[in-house]
Amino acid sequence: MKSFIYVLLLGLCALGAARSAQAEEVYFQQDGLTRRFQLLIPDTKPEDTAARRPLIIVLHGLFQSDRGMPKVTRHQWERIAVDQGAVLVYPNAVGKIWDIGQGEASALLRPKRDDLAYLDRVIAVTSERTPIDRDRVFLAGFSMGGQLAYAYACTRPGRIRAVAALSMNLPKVLEDDCAATRPFPIFLGIGDEDPVMPYEGGRIPAGPGFSMAIKGFEETSDFFGQRAGCGADYQESVRDVIDDGTSLVFRQRQGCALPVWSLRITGMGHYWPGGGPDMSPLLIGRPTEEIDGANIVWRFFSQFE
Repeated sequence: MKSFIYVLLLGLCALGAARSAQAEEVYFQQDGLTRRFQLLIPDTKPEDTAARRPLIIVLHGLFQSDRGMPKVTRHQWERIAVDQGAVLVYPNAVGKIWDIGQGEASALLRPKRDDLAYLDRVIAVTSERTPIDRDRVFLAGFSMGGQLAYAYACTRPGRIRAVAALSMNLPKVLEDDCAATRPFPIFLGIGDEDPVMPYEGGRIPAGPGFSMAIKGFEETSDFFGQRAGCGADYQESVRDVIDDGTSLVFRQRQGCALPVWSLRITGMGHYWPGGGPDMSPLLIGRPTEEIDGANIVWRFFSQFE
């Protein structure tokens, strides 16, 4: 295994000081392919070197990469990782397309790869490099990365403490797996003017020449709410403080055995909230500055000790 190691100095304005972290681009062989991922390990005090820390895994979208995802999320995950002492990983898809292991696209993808086993390996390799808390492994996915987040959590029960899926509803091909596995806490977020991932669901691109059926956003929320034993009630709050054509509708379902949160961003297109991708709004709609996606997702993850 080879890796390139360098040091990041992240200026944390809230703390008034710079902190350091080791960032590695880690390589390994799997399925006859060279795979890689980005790994950030915040520096610790000498007395804390044996402490097991939470692991945050952030999955990029279709035609994106591990190297580009920090920019898409405006480097907020790096700031959170250093501030909170969490280990951060950005995995990378072969050819910038994730394989969720089911459906027509999975069967036809070339070269063949097993991205569920790849994530197993990413977690294992990370745990060899630094102590991680296996009870606090968190998985966040944007767009197609959200598909892989669903697939991994639903087919690897107990390995992920909580999931966040941004700009991606539940693929119908995963419905049986997600109905059969034990429920898990989940955060869902989407823009209701997303031209790539329609709020009401339908069929979406799954790679060159491929498409797949997707549930609607409310249907996805109801599905996971029922799995978590939630009642019909929810606590709702609305926010619109920035004049950017978007607003927030935040809901926490009530009576649940496990937390189920949802964020509808009225007027937003296909974006990580508060971030990219940096493409023309004519193609992917309007971005939002009402909220930062990494901060709200970490707020969700951080409730699990």
